[in-house]
Amino acid sequence: MADALPLFSSRLKSNRLDESTLEILEQMLSSSKNVKEMQHLRTHLLQFLTSQSVTIIRHSVHKPILHRLSTLDFFLRAFLILHDLQSCLSLRYEGLVLRDSSAATHPHFQVTYGEWMKFAEDAFQNAFYSVAAKACENAISCFDRNGDQGHDKLPEKTRSIDRIHRLKDAALQLSSNHSVQAHTAKYVKNKIMIVEQSSLSTEAECPASISFKNGIKLHNAHNLLRLKNR
Repeated sequence: MADALPLFSSRLKSNRLDESTLEILEQMLSSSKNVKEMQHLRTHLLQFLTSQSVTIIRHSVHKPILHRLSTLDFFLRAFLILHDLQSCLSLRYEGLVLRDSSAATHPHFQVTYGEWMKFAEDAFQNAFYSVAAKACENAISCFDRNGDQGHDKLPEKTRSIDRIHRLKDAALQLSSNHSVQAHTAKYVKNKIMIVEQSSLSTEAECPASISFKNGIKLHNAHNLLRLKNR
């Protein structure tokens, strides 16, 4: 472990983004003696990998398209080893967008309807609803660009379009619900803070009845927050 961590760090910083570097990452995790040690190491590696990925990907922006896609693929696989699904989805999306933006000069990089649909489903299943909705829009645009996309028969094309529209509508609805819940939770937390501050400031000078009422308000606010988070 003492040797592997500096070696992994050194290989990343020198842009050695290959199978050997991924193997070192896997070996470090498998060498952990217990769950607590593994979680601590995973947290440390995630922080380091996130920082390095941002720097390296940013510096590769003027590199050839194949180099940029290879860089994204490496970090995608690294975050997959660390079970960071959010980072994996983010890198997958960035790779798809990069391919799509390069399709004018590199037609073989064109992202298909099926690829966007698969990504949209994965994002939806992992509760990234706004991302799923955007991927659905990109899938629909595939038909606008090129109507065949492997769907030569009209009924099959219609079913595919209906399917992606249903997924998009569901994603938008759930994204909206989550936004409302987040605002509600923030409001309730603020109410709890106000009640707690009121209780502390009046506890010494208020009658017992007022302190009791403040306690009931605080209790109800906590219950509401707990119900909203279910």
